[in-house]
Amino acid sequence: MNTATRAAYADVLVGLQYGDEGKARVVDHLAGEYDVIARFNGGANAGHTIVTPDGTLRLRQVPSGVLHPGVALYIGSGCVIGLQQLASEIEMLAGQGINLAGRLTISDRCPIVQPVHFLSDRQDGGQIGTTGNGIGPCYADLAARMRGGERSACQIRDLLLDEGSAFERMARLAAQDSDEELSIFMDGMRQAWRVVKPFVTDNPAALLERVERGARVLFEGAQSVMLDVVQGAQPWVTSSHTLPSYAFVGGDLPCQYHRKTIGVAKAIVSRVGSGPLPTELGAERSEAYCARAGREGWGRADEAVR
Repeated sequence: MNTATRAAYADVLVGLQYGDEGKARVVDHLAGEYDVIARFNGGANAGHTIVTPDGTLRLRQVPSGVLHPGVALYIGSGCVIGLQQLASEIEMLAGQGINLAGRLTISDRCPIVQPVHFLSDRQDGGQIGTTGNGIGPCYADLAARMRGGERSACQIRDLLLDEGSAFERMARLAAQDSDEELSIFMDGMRQAWRVVKPFVTDNPAALLERVERGARVLFEGAQSVMLDVVQGAQPWVTSSHTLPSYAFVGGDLPCQYHRKTIGVAKAIVSRVGSGPLPTELGAERSEAYCARAGREGWGRADEAVR
Protein backbone atom coordinates (compact mmCIF):
# COMPACT_ATOMS: atom_id res chain seq x y z
CA MET A 1 0.00 0.00 0.00
CA ASN A 2 1.27 3.47 -0.84
CA THR A 3 2.27 5.39 2.32
CA ALA A 4 0.25 8.39 1.17
CA THR A 5 -2.98 6.38 1.51
CA ARG A 6 -2.21 4.67 4.82
CA ALA A 7 -4.67 5.20 7.64
CA ALA A 8 -1.67 5.44 9.95
CA TYR A 9 1.21 7.85 9.42
CA ALA A 10 3.90 9.90 11.12
CA ASP A 11 4.52 13.60 10.62
CA VAL A 12 7.65 15.38 11.83
CA LEU A 13 7.72 18.90 13.29
CA VAL A 14 11.07 20.69 13.60
CA GLY A 15 12.35 24.21 14.12
CA LEU A 16 13.98 25.72 11.05
CA GLN A 17 16.30 28.16 12.82
CA TYR A 18 18.22 28.11 16.12
CA GLY A 19 15.44 27.19 18.54
CA ASP A 20 12.83 29.24 20.38
CA GLU A 21 10.56 29.31 17.31
CA GLY A 22 7.51 28.33 19.36
CA LYS A 23 7.44 24.64 18.42
CA ALA A 24 5.62 23.57 21.60
CA ARG A 25 2.84 26.05 20.92
CA VAL A 26 2.39 24.65 17.42
CA VAL A 27 2.48 21.05 18.69
CA ASP A 28 -0.15 21.87 21.29
CA HIS A 29 -2.31 23.44 18.57
CA LEU A 30 -2.00 20.39 16.29
CA ALA A 31 -2.08 17.67 18.94
CA GLY A 32 -5.79 16.97 18.58
CA GLU A 33 -5.17 15.70 15.05
CA TYR A 34 -2.86 12.92 16.28
CA ASP A 35 -2.96 9.87 18.53
CA VAL A 36 0.67 10.03 19.71
CA ILE A 37 3.11 12.89 20.26
CA ALA A 38 6.68 11.55 20.31
CA ARG A 39 10.09 12.96 21.16
CA PHE A 40 13.10 11.63 19.23
CA ASN A 41 16.14 13.66 20.31
CA GLY A 42 17.59 15.81 23.06
CA GLY A 43 16.96 15.76 26.76
CA ALA A 44 16.32 18.22 29.56
CA ASN A 45 18.16 20.90 27.59
CA ALA A 46 15.11 21.41 25.39
CA GLY A 47 12.71 23.74 27.18
CA HIS A 48 9.19 23.87 25.75
CA THR A 49 6.66 26.40 27.01
CA ILE A 50 2.89 26.08 26.62
CA VAL A 51 0.68 29.01 27.60
CA THR A 52 -2.80 28.00 28.82
CA PRO A 53 -5.75 29.93 30.29
CA ASP A 54 -4.78 28.43 33.66
CA GLY A 55 -1.11 29.37 33.48
CA THR A 56 2.14 28.38 31.82
CA LEU A 57 3.53 24.84 31.53
CA ARG A 58 7.29 24.52 31.13
CA LEU A 59 8.35 21.10 29.87
CA ARG A 60 11.82 19.79 29.15
CA GLN A 61 11.37 16.08 28.51
CA VAL A 62 7.67 15.24 28.46
CA PRO A 63 6.19 15.76 24.95
CA SER A 64 4.04 18.83 24.46
CA GLY A 65 0.71 17.03 23.96
CA VAL A 66 0.10 16.69 27.70
CA LEU A 67 -2.95 18.97 27.68
CA HIS A 68 -4.85 16.61 25.37
CA PRO A 69 -6.07 13.66 27.52
CA GLY A 70 -6.73 11.40 24.55
CA VAL A 71 -3.22 11.76 23.14
CA ALA A 72 -0.49 9.26 24.07
CA LEU A 73 3.08 10.44 24.67
CA TYR A 74 6.28 8.65 23.70
CA ILE A 75 9.95 9.34 24.48
CA GLY A 76 12.08 7.49 21.94
CA SER A 77 15.52 5.92 22.25
CA GLY A 78 17.19 8.93 20.64
CA CYS A 79 16.50 10.99 23.77
CA VAL A 80 18.68 11.10 26.88
CA ILE A 81 16.95 11.00 30.24
CA GLY A 82 17.69 13.17 33.25
CA LEU A 83 15.91 11.06 35.87
CA GLN A 84 15.44 13.83 38.42
CA GLN A 85 14.23 16.38 35.89
CA LEU A 86 11.80 13.91 34.31
CA ALA A 87 10.45 12.75 37.67
CA SER A 88 9.98 16.38 38.67
CA GLU A 89 7.97 17.05 35.50
CA ILE A 90 5.77 13.99 36.02
CA GLU A 91 5.04 15.05 39.60
CA MET A 92 4.47 18.68 38.60
CA LEU A 93 1.91 17.62 36.01
CA ALA A 94 0.21 15.28 38.48
CA GLY A 95 -0.07 18.20 40.87
CA GLN A 96 -1.96 20.08 38.16
CA GLY A 97 -4.36 17.20 37.63
CA ILE A 98 -2.61 15.77 34.56
CA ASN A 99 -2.11 12.05 35.17
CA LEU A 100 0.33 10.44 32.73
CA ALA A 101 -0.37 6.85 33.79
CA GLY A 102 -1.29 4.85 30.69
CA ARG A 103 -0.35 7.78 28.43
CA LEU A 104 3.42 8.21 28.70
CA THR A 105 5.80 5.53 27.41
CA ILE A 106 9.60 5.75 27.61
CA SER A 107 11.98 3.55 25.63
CA ASP A 108 14.33 1.52 27.81
CA ARG A 109 17.08 2.20 25.23
CA CYS A 110 17.34 5.85 26.32
CA PRO A 111 20.74 6.71 27.86
CA ILE A 112 20.71 8.16 31.38
CA VAL A 113 22.42 11.43 32.26
CA GLN A 114 24.85 10.48 35.03
CA PRO A 115 26.45 12.60 37.78
CA VAL A 116 29.75 12.63 35.87
CA HIS A 117 27.96 14.13 32.88
CA PHE A 118 26.63 17.06 34.90
CA LEU A 119 30.11 17.70 36.30
CA SER A 120 31.76 17.57 32.88
CA ASP A 121 29.15 19.83 31.27
CA ARG A 122 29.44 22.46 33.98
CA GLN A 123 33.21 22.52 33.63
CA ASP A 124 33.41 22.68 29.84
CA GLY A 125 29.96 23.36 28.40
CA GLY A 126 29.82 27.04 29.30
CA GLN A 127 32.33 27.88 26.57
CA ILE A 128 29.82 26.89 23.89
CA GLY A 129 26.66 27.96 25.70
CA THR A 130 25.23 24.60 26.83
CA THR A 131 22.53 24.40 29.49
CA GLY A 132 24.81 22.50 31.87
CA ASN A 133 22.43 19.54 32.13
CA GLY A 134 24.94 16.90 31.04
CA ILE A 135 23.34 16.21 27.66
CA GLY A 136 26.49 16.43 25.52
CA PRO A 137 28.69 14.27 27.77
CA CYS A 138 25.88 11.70 27.97
CA TYR A 139 25.70 11.37 24.18
CA ALA A 140 29.52 11.34 24.05
CA ASP A 141 29.75 8.43 26.48
CA LEU A 142 27.17 6.48 24.50
CA ALA A 143 29.40 6.83 21.42
CA ALA A 144 32.67 6.25 23.31
CA ARG A 145 31.29 3.05 24.90
CA MET A 146 34.21 2.51 27.32
CA ARG A 147 36.12 4.66 29.78
CA GLY A 148 39.02 3.36 31.85
CA GLY A 149 38.19 -0.23 30.96
CA GLU A 150 34.58 0.13 32.07
CA ARG A 151 31.42 0.68 30.08
CA SER A 152 30.72 4.40 30.23
CA ALA A 153 27.09 4.73 29.15
CA CYS A 154 24.11 3.60 31.19
CA GLN A 155 20.75 3.02 29.55
CA ILE A 156 17.40 2.72 31.27
CA ARG A 157 17.39 -0.99 30.50
CA ASP A 158 20.45 -1.37 32.75
CA LEU A 159 18.31 -0.18 35.64
CA LEU A 160 15.58 -2.64 34.71
CA LEU A 161 18.12 -5.47 34.65
CA ASP A 162 19.96 -4.65 37.90
CA GLU A 163 19.43 -1.19 39.29
CA GLY A 164 21.81 -1.75 42.20
CA SER A 165 24.75 -2.52 39.91
CA ALA A 166 23.82 0.27 37.50
CA PHE A 167 23.74 2.93 40.23
CA GLU A 168 27.02 1.61 41.67
CA ARG A 169 28.69 1.94 38.26
CA MET A 170 27.41 5.50 37.87
CA ALA A 171 28.84 6.37 41.28
CA ARG A 172 32.24 4.86 40.38
CA LEU A 173 32.42 6.84 37.14
CA ALA A 174 31.80 10.04 39.12
CA ALA A 175 34.30 9.23 41.87
CA GLN A 176 36.09 12.56 41.40
CA ASP A 177 33.06 14.35 42.87
CA SER A 178 32.99 15.09 46.59
CA ASP A 179 31.59 12.10 48.49
CA GLU A 180 28.86 14.17 50.12
CA GLU A 181 27.70 15.81 46.89
CA LEU A 182 27.76 12.51 45.01
CA SER A 183 25.82 10.74 47.77
CA ILE A 184 23.08 13.37 47.65
CA PHE A 185 22.94 13.18 43.85
CA MET A 186 22.72 9.38 43.80
CA ASP A 187 19.96 9.38 46.43
CA GLY A 188 18.02 11.82 44.26
CA MET A 189 18.45 9.59 41.21
CA ARG A 190 17.22 6.52 43.10
CA GLN A 191 14.12 8.35 44.27
CA ALA A 192 13.49 9.71 40.78
CA TRP A 193 13.82 6.23 39.27
CA ARG A 194 10.88 5.05 41.40
CA VAL A 195 8.74 7.74 39.77
CA VAL A 196 9.94 7.12 36.20
CA LYS A 197 10.10 3.30 36.20
CA PRO A 198 6.34 2.62 35.74
CA PHE A 199 6.41 4.48 32.41
CA VAL A 200 9.30 2.49 30.88
CA THR A 201 8.78 -0.14 28.19
CA ASP A 202 11.26 -2.84 27.18
CA ASN A 203 9.42 -3.35 23.89
CA PRO A 204 11.47 -1.73 21.07
CA ALA A 205 8.41 -1.94 18.79
CA ALA A 206 6.06 -0.17 21.20
CA LEU A 207 5.42 2.78 18.89
CA LEU A 208 5.39 0.65 15.74
CA GLU A 209 2.67 -1.57 17.18
CA ARG A 210 0.51 1.49 17.84
CA VAL A 211 1.00 2.67 14.27
CA GLU A 212 0.20 -0.76 12.86
CA ARG A 213 -3.12 -0.47 14.71
CA GLY A 214 -3.80 2.82 12.93
CA ALA A 215 -2.24 5.46 15.19
CA ARG A 216 -1.27 8.86 13.79
CA VAL A 217 2.04 10.15 15.16
CA LEU A 218 3.53 13.62 15.40
CA PHE A 219 7.27 13.66 16.10
CA GLU A 220 8.26 16.74 18.09
CA GLY A 221 11.82 17.88 17.43
CA ALA A 222 14.00 19.42 20.12
CA GLN A 223 16.30 22.36 19.31
CA SER A 224 16.31 23.12 15.57
CA VAL A 225 17.92 22.14 12.29
CA MET A 226 20.64 24.83 12.41
CA LEU A 227 21.90 23.25 15.66
CA ASP A 228 22.30 19.72 14.28
CA VAL A 229 25.45 18.04 15.59
CA VAL A 230 26.72 17.37 12.04
CA GLN A 231 25.08 20.02 9.85
CA GLY A 232 25.38 22.91 12.32
CA ALA A 233 28.37 25.21 12.90
CA GLN A 234 30.69 23.25 15.22
CA PRO A 235 31.24 23.57 18.13
CA TRP A 236 28.15 25.75 18.69
CA VAL A 237 25.66 22.96 18.13
CA THR A 238 23.55 20.62 20.20
CA SER A 239 24.67 17.03 20.77
CA SER A 240 22.02 15.17 18.80
CA HIS A 241 20.62 15.05 15.29
CA THR A 242 17.85 17.60 14.84
CA LEU A 243 16.98 16.97 11.18
CA PRO A 244 13.55 15.52 10.30
CA SER A 245 15.06 12.32 8.91
CA TYR A 246 16.43 11.40 12.35
CA ALA A 247 12.92 11.28 13.81
CA PHE A 248 12.51 7.73 12.60
CA VAL A 249 15.82 6.57 14.10
CA GLY A 250 15.50 8.27 17.47
CA GLY A 251 11.74 7.78 17.49
CA ASP A 252 11.86 4.01 16.89
CA LEU A 253 9.63 3.87 13.83
CA PRO A 254 10.30 2.75 10.22
CA CYS A 255 10.54 5.73 7.87
CA GLN A 256 7.97 4.19 5.52
CA TYR A 257 5.30 5.80 7.70
CA HIS A 258 6.50 9.35 7.01
CA ARG A 259 3.75 11.54 5.57
CA LYS A 260 4.98 15.13 5.81
CA THR A 261 7.40 17.45 7.59
CA ILE A 262 6.28 20.65 9.30
CA GLY A 263 8.83 23.42 9.73
CA VAL A 264 8.42 26.18 12.31
CA ALA A 265 10.12 29.55 11.91
CA LYS A 266 9.71 33.02 13.37
CA ALA A 267 10.03 36.41 11.72
CA ILE A 268 12.78 37.67 14.01
CA VAL A 269 15.59 35.10 14.19
CA SER A 270 17.43 34.66 17.48
CA ARG A 271 19.74 32.16 19.10
CA VAL A 272 20.77 31.43 22.68
CA GLY A 273 24.41 31.04 23.70
CA SER A 274 27.67 32.23 22.23
CA GLY A 275 27.43 30.74 18.75
CA PRO A 276 27.49 32.81 15.56
CA LEU A 277 24.33 34.34 14.14
CA PRO A 278 25.21 35.03 10.46
CA THR A 279 22.39 37.53 9.91
CA GLU A 280 23.15 39.58 13.03
CA LEU A 281 23.50 43.31 12.38
CA GLY A 282 26.46 43.56 14.74
CA ALA A 283 27.86 46.00 17.30
CA GLU A 284 25.98 49.30 17.72
CA ARG A 285 23.35 48.42 15.12
CA SER A 286 22.38 45.29 17.07
CA GLU A 287 22.26 47.21 20.35
CA ALA A 288 20.06 49.92 18.86
CA TYR A 289 17.73 47.38 17.26
CA CYS A 290 17.37 45.33 20.46
CA ALA A 291 16.74 48.45 22.52
CA ARG A 292 13.95 49.53 20.18
CA ALA A 293 12.52 45.99 20.02
CA GLY A 294 12.42 45.92 23.81
CA ARG A 295 10.58 49.23 24.00
CA GLU A 296 8.04 48.36 21.34
CA GLY A 297 7.63 44.66 22.19
CA TRP A 298 8.66 43.22 18.85
CA GLY A 299 8.66 39.43 18.80
CA ARG A 300 7.54 38.95 22.39
CA ALA A 301 6.18 35.50 23.23
CA ASP A 302 3.03 37.00 24.75
CA GLU A 303 2.30 38.80 21.48
CA ALA A 304 2.33 35.49 19.62
CA VAL A 305 -0.49 33.99 21.71
CA ARG A 306 -2.85 36.98 21.79
